[in-house]
Amino acid sequence: MDSRRVAVLCNFEKSEAKSACQTAVRWLKKNRIGAVTSADSGALRSCEFAVVLGGDGTMLRFARA
Repeated sequence: MDSRRVAVLCNFEKSEAKSACQTAVRWLKKNRIGAVTSADSGALRSCEFAVVLGGDGTMLRFARA
C-alpha cells in the first residue's frame, strides 16, 4: 500500500450508509489506497480527502472533526 489515504466516514446506524462504506473501503484497498474509517483527528490529517456517507447530520458531525 502506498501513502495515499482517504477517509471514509459514515453513520453506521444507517444500513445503506454502512454498506456503501464497506464497499468503498474494499475498493480503496483493492486499488492500494489506504482507508481511514475513524474520525480521530490524527488519522484524518493524513488523508488527502474525505467521503461522508449518511445524511446532513452525519456530514455536520464529521465536519466538526
